[in-house]
Amino acid sequence: MADLVVGDFEYPGAVFDGEDFEISFVIRNIGRAPSGPFRYESSGGVSALVTGLDPGGETIRHTVIFTAPEGETAVIFLVVADSGREVIESDENNNEVQRQIQVDDDEV
Repeated sequence: MADLVVGDFEYPGAVFDGEDFEISFVIRNIGRAPSGPFRYESSGGVSALVTGLDPGGETIRHTVIFTAPEGETAVIFLVVADSGREVIESDENNNEVQRQIQVDDDEV
């Protein structure tokens, strides 16, 4: 079976109110079978189709532009691989990862 996991996040340690910033992450198939097509979703309303990943660790990296919310001290960024549960996986509980990013007041 396939097994899709999310990892290898790259993002700034802190951002400012209203600032646009990039977050990149990898979706990897650590299973023993091809995944076939699936969708992923992330914070900010991003949803994308992945045509499939081969077994044994094939990866795909995605980069998302996200805007830091005004008046918040932190933002939680969430990524869900196989958000529609189209892929039969050996572990259906490891498709979701979130990261917290500090949000500072406007630059002075």
